Amino acid sequence: MRQFLKDENGIEEMPLKIVAYVILTAVIVAIVSIGLYNTEAPMAESSVEKRIGEISASLEVLNQGAARNILEASSSDGGMRTVSINLPASVEYVSFGIDPESNASESSAILYKVRGSAKRRFPLSDGIALREGEKNGERWGIGSEGLVLRGGANYEFAFEAVYDGVAGKRYIISHYNDSE
Repeated sequence: MRQFLKDENGIEEMPLKIVAYVILTAVIVAIVSIGLYNTEAPMAESSVEKRIGEISASLEVLNQGAARNILEASSSDGGMRTVSINLPASVEYVSFGIDPESNASESSAILYKVRGSAKRRFPLSDGIALREGEKNGERWGIGSEGLVLRGGANYEFAFEAVYDGVAGKRYIISHYNDSE
């Protein structure tokens, strides 16, 4: 037992092993965290693209239905769809009918951009013209070019098919809810 207590051969090697293990563990943790961080953008892009596909199909159906005449106050309601979308923080924007980077009209497209990737354009049918709704009295009318949603939030809003008798054109307007 005395020999064991007096053995000092491992005194110099033990601290070096501990330092090496700590450095190795730190490197592994760093690599794993970088890998997990880099999977966030593709997962967000996949999630947003799936949801935009669902919204696009809903807009196609909505465009085939009845449209409310915005010039007649007594006009019956047009087709309407309420949509919910949860945008992760890594999503810079999702826009309906407008390119927020250039402020150019994209009336028949949905655009989105995820941080660290290029802007994506999701085209709709030529007959679909998206506009942001504008409250006119008790009803919604045709407003500005489009609606832009920023990432990191949950949104719930409606799309409504309307007809502008002056322009002779159908639009799908978007608005958050009837209380705004």
